[in-house]
Amino acid sequence: MSKRRLSVGKGEAGVSASTALGIRTRKRSKPSTGGVRNLKEEGILLKRMAGAPIPNGFRYEKYLHVSDLLGNCMRKIAISYRTGTKIVGDPLWDNMLQTFAIGNGIHGAVRAKIQRVRPDEMYGVWTCKCKTEKKTFEGTATQALEQGACHNCGNNLDTYEELRLLNDYIDVVGSVDLTLLFSSAFYLSEIKSIKKEDWDTLTRPLPMHILQIIIYWWLARELGKPIHKQVSVFYVTKGHVFGVPYKEFVIDPVEHIHRLDEYIEDAKALKASRNGGRLPVRICPTDSSPQAKKCEMCSLCFGMDE
Repeated sequence: MSKRRLSVGKGEAGVSASTALGIRTRKRSKPSTGGVRNLKEEGILLKRMAGAPIPNGFRYEKYLHVSDLLGNCMRKIAISYRTGTKIVGDPLWDNMLQTFAIGNGIHGAVRAKIQRVRPDEMYGVWTCKCKTEKKTFEGTATQALEQGACHNCGNNLDTYEELRLLNDYIDVVGSVDLTLLFSSAFYLSEIKSIKKEDWDTLTRPLPMHILQIIIYWWLARELGKPIHKQVSVFYVTKGHVFGVPYKEFVIDPVEHIHRLDEYIEDAKALKASRNGGRLPVRICPTDSSPQAKKCEMCSLCFGMDE
């Protein structure tokens, strides 16, 4: 018997359906009068933090994200769209969420420093902290501050959002980690945080990271943006080191651009399928292959002739 899965909407803030119901029905507690209470239970926070992973479903949007293009089977995504079967994915447990939080913090630290030391070069979409009518501006950090404070919340436009590159030909979107504007052209960089033991032995960028920044460069070129011929993969260690915690690898995209051919064809196949065409080709030789066994769409995939 197959297990039914519940798709949790954004309204429940990423919690399970049962948890969301509990939040809505749980009796609201209020503090009583003064005094000291003696608790007999132990591990107060641990009991409340344990378990309850966050669902990690596929992002159903018009544009396919670059990370999904690189890390997902296009046939699986196409079948999901055609049959309405949701891609649930593996849940995100606390250990993975902590890793993501560390990475996000490192990304923020790198951007904050560039914003401080090179505000005239750091390029992106800048917003205020307004929770109603958010004011936005695309340009450098210096240009964003010159726009003045938001009339609604009174804050400057100093909150950074990544530059998004949309391609309507293959319906793919990429968000560049860090974009600089100098010498009248854009310089694109991908920021990666890695374990110290991996950072210590790192002598070249990882192949998947090269592909990611090359796709961003290709998307920018297709949009007709002025871009430098070089890009960077910028590694930051998650552990403490004496000295500079960074390693940068400058890459010539033209040398690697041929590696994008199969991914561009995959994206085109997915778009064609969503528009009523055939499903993308099956990449698993049999339904017993290792990748097929882990796929949520395996039975559907091998049950379709096309």
